[in-house]
Amino acid sequence: MKIEVIPALPPDVYQYQEISANSPDWKERFLNLIRQKKQIKYGRYTLQEIPKEIEIELIENGYKDVVVKGDIWQHFLVPG
Repeated sequence: MKIEVIPALPPDVYQYQEISANSPDWKERFLNLIRQKKQIKYGRYTLQEIPKEIEIELIENGYKDVVVKGDIWQHFLVPG
């Protein structure tokens, strides 16, 4: 999945649903948020790589991966 770099945090950053791999049901929750076309944020500290099946779902649902310039650890997934 391609990453788009933006100069500042998205204006609606507080509306994003946060995903953490520390949660026991995170994969199921992640897939549910994608299917609901929700805005999602995650940190590379807890989720260093998105599993292939989730990445496929993101691509099929038109999501793009956005990071703020200078902060590659926080990712925002924006539905198309």
